[in-house]
Amino acid sequence: MIGIQRPAADRDDRPIEPGPRRSGPLRALYLVLGLLFTALGLIGAVLPIMPTTIFLVLAAACFARSSPRLERWILDHPVFGPPVAAWRDHGVIGRGAKWASIVMMWGGFAVTVVLNIMPLLGYLALAAVLAAVSVFVASRPSVIPPSPT
Repeated sequence: MIGIQRPAADRDDRPIEPGPRRSGPLRALYLVLGLLFTALGLIGAVLPIMPTTIFLVLAAACFARSSPRLERWILDHPVFGPPVAAWRDHGVIGRGAKWASIVMMWGGFAVTVVLNIMPLLGYLALAAVLAAVSVFVASRPSVIPPSPT
């Protein structure tokens, strides 16, 4: 998460223009979801069993539709902003975060196997989903591509 640096040229210091106009109830729903995802992301920052960045990516997407100020807060945060912006702008997952997520997913799977909490079909389905997610995560770029000059 910390290994990705957002180049100064990618930062936009201009005020955020509001996105598409949303109705009151829909905007409120996006705001509540954004706050929920932010809370989950912050919990994930201190609990090793929960992810952080994916929840903050979701929060930024919700805030883009409800609160440009909160979206900017996430994107400009010194710790959480660079990986969120890297994913959002370039589909990049930092090398350390990539491998940590894969190891944690399969570690969680190993715990379920040891605890024997599912039938065999459940383990097979879970393994198939984890394999697909692992391939997806591993296939994402690890560094922001250089911008053409």
